[in-house]
Amino acid sequence: MNPLQSPSNPSRRLLLALASALPVAAVPVVAAAAPEGDDAELLALVRQFHQHDATIGQFDQARGIPDDLFEAELARWWQALDRVAETPAQTGAGIAAKLSMLRAAYTNDISKEHPRRFALIAGLADDAARGTPMPPVAPEGDAELIKICNRLVASEEEMLAIHATRHSMEDERRTEPDLDVLRAEQETLMEAMGDLDYPSTLAGARAMARASIALAELDQDGEPVVPADDSEWLAFVLAQALAEGMVA
Repeated sequence: MNPLQSPSNPSRRLLLALASALPVAAVPVVAAAAPEGDDAELLALVRQFHQHDATIGQFDQARGIPDDLFEAELARWWQALDRVAETPAQTGAGIAAKLSMLRAAYTNDISKEHPRRFALIAGLADDAARGTPMPPVAPEGDAELIKICNRLVASEEEMLAIHATRHSMEDERRTEPDLDVLRAEQETLMEAMGDLDYPSTLAGARAMARASIALAELDQDGEPVVPADDSEWLAFVLAQALAEGMVA
């Protein structure tokens, strides 16, 4: 199941997805060279890791690979991971390369809880603490997600406007077909969102936050109902902070 898919209602789906979303750009290909004097050595090490990771993936798909060949490639995989973990990043390109490697390291089935993996995370934390620039993210990275979220917000506003005109049984009968159309559209939009990955930009996370707040259950005063569950409350607060631009 895609991480954004959930059997719960649309607003809760958005809240829980937002709470677990990591707004980090995926970097499947590492640049061939860094600016001179910066992270050229680190990028070369990361490319080596990805080569070993790809080879292990091919071994997993093949049959009859001798154990000694697999173990030798695995040793090189770990060696590359260790060397990258020990090499500080100096640029956004270096951070992006490490992040691409981190994702590969944790999606591989090899000992996911092995402490040597944590050294890579610790190295990234050290890079951030030193003030290493974060990698730039193209604004179009979450274009489809933002488009879906914006339409969810707009459709919810249209539904609220229709509800404001319903003062009698006749009004309800007259407007119900329009509401049905909007409900069906929202369901389609949520299904489309379920085919997407986590937000990879701050703009994408904010768009999802606005949609989450827009789809939340409202109280008698028209304000979003604050969840009683601690976990959902924290996700709700995060969504509000993102939606209102409190997160830089």
